[in-house]
Order: sequence, then C-alpha cells, then structure tokens
Amino acid sequence: MSDRLEISIRRLEKSSAEEVPKLYRAIYGDDFPASVVYDPEAVFKADRDGDQVTLLAFSGDRVIGQAVASRSAWNPGLYELMGLMVLPEFRSSPAASMLAKAISDEVLPSLEWEARYTESTTAHDRSQRIDLRMGHQHCALALNLLPGRAYGHDELFSVSGRVSCIMSFMEKPGIPPVESVLPIRYASAIEALAEGFPRMFRRDNCFPKGEACLKSAVFPVAGVAYITVTDLGEKLVDTMEESLEEMGDLDVIMLEMPLLPGIDRSVEVVREMGFRLGGYLPRWFQGSDGILLQRTGEPTWEEIKVLPPRGTMLMDLVRSDREGSL
Repeated sequence: MSDRLEISIRRLEKSSAEEVPKLYRAIYGDDFPASVVYDPEAVFKADRDGDQVTLLAFSGDRVIGQAVASRSAWNPGLYELMGLMVLPEFRSSPAASMLAKAISDEVLPSLEWEARYTESTTAHDRSQRIDLRMGHQHCALALNLLPGRAYGHDELFSVSGRVSCIMSFMEKPGIPPVESVLPIRYASAIEALAEGFPRMFRRDNCFPKGEACLKSAVFPVAGVAYITVTDLGEKLVDTMEESLEEMGDLDVIMLEMPLLPGIDRSVEVVREMGFRLGGYLPRWFQGSDGILLQRTGEPTWEEIKVLPPRGTMLMDLVRSDREGSL
C-alpha cells in the first residue's frame, strides 16, 4: 500500500448506500446475523430518519470502511458506536482511527448524547484497543453472542464456535450522576465495574410493585434473543416464561433490567431461571442504569480475548458467577 494513500471521511448518501452491503460481504460473507445491513435502502432510511448516523471512509472513490452511531431504543441520550470496519487490505492504514475520531469528535457533539457504548468482538482485541483510546471502559461481557460462521470469511478471526462481545461505555463529562439501586448479590461486582462513573448507589431489597413489563427482540439467524424489562413488577417470572415460550429454542438469551427499587428480588427470581451475570450497563435506560444477565451455553473461555485490567476483571466476575464462586 502506498505511503501516500489519501483517506477521506464522508457522511452516507443515497448513492453510496449500496457500498455498505459490499463491506459486510467482504468481511462476513452473507453470514452477518442482522440481515438489514445487506439492504442499502434500509440502511439509507435509518440514516435519513435519524435513527443512526453512518460515516464512510473513502480511498479515492472507493469505500473502504464505515462507522455508525445508532440511538438506543431505551434511552434517547445513549448511542451505540457500531459497525466499525475496514477492508482487510486497508487495515494498516489510519482509516479505522479516522472513522472512530470523526464519530467521537464530529458526529456525537451534534447529537444530544449523554452516554455512548461499543460492542466489540472478543475474537481479537483490535476493536477493544480503539474503544479504550476513545475513553471507553469495559462494563459487560455478552457470552456466545454471535455464531462463529459469521467470522469464517476473514483471516483476522480464528474461532471454533460462538463468539462473545465486550461492551464498553463512556459518559459525557459533566452530566449529573444518576442514583442506582444495587441487587445485594451483585452489589460489589457492579460497584467495581462502575469505577470511573460518578454514581450514587444504594441497596434495597424491597419487593417490586405493579405489573412487570418487558420487550423482546429475536434474531433467529444468530440464535439470540434480547429481553428488556422496562418495568420491574410482580409476576416477572410468569411474564418472562410467556415470552420465552413464544421465542422457542434459542442458543443465547440476553436480559437487561433497570437498577431501580425491586431489582434485588427480580435478580433472584431470574437466577432461578438460569440467568447469570453479564455486567453493568451505565445509563441503559432513561434516568437509570441497567444490569445485564444472560442465559447461554458454556463459552470457549480460552478464545475470549480481553484487555487487562478491566477486561480481565470483568471476565473473572462473569465466569465466577457461572461457576458459583462469586
């Protein structure tokens, strides 16, 4: 590659939306679990409607990479920085760093953001290193999140089974802290993962009140479902069992719950359903933090690449809870 390579970063346009599926196919083939990325019209619509902002990296007239800021469904001030990718032959270029910097320094300041996060593969640690350079901190480890076949098209990845992802967060400096209620079982773990985030924590073992409410999303190609509990309440188990029955047999279930009064008892009842700690989710909900719990098969621990010290601490906490020693 020439030392004179010139790279430019531009906002997605309708004429360039057709290049996005080509990027995914170059890296994931047709096996990326979210099929929407292969639909250029859907990609452009999401950008046009304000659900996300997509930046493309160009070498001349050729699209060589992308990065996306996507607004959370649960907190309009929370954005996921996602889809950061660069074609293999351009990975020695500064394209990835330029995309990350443009998202951080140019896109986010134009949005009413209060927190941001990434969900980076643990099949390698390159993306995690970019996360840390951007000021993010490792907070949650989603085990077995993606099927290994999605990573079989790129020599950068070497995996034998399902792939885990690490979630890293950063808050906008100077915003007021939120108060979070800690489940007693995981209080010490959450306090450790929340280091660096201004917080007011309290412990509360009161019973949840009212009606439990949750939302679910299923990704059949990935074998994954997400359950988000928007309101802690009575009969959470019954509500979840109905939802799980509708989903059918899935490899992985991710459960997100707010750190609000009633969380202690709610954690205990979902643990009886087989859920274990995934981590801490700063500002996951509007006005409150969240906790990630998960029900998965046994991961291949030796293939999970994380960066010390927080990444190592996080994996130790998650693994200890599965092994009954947390």
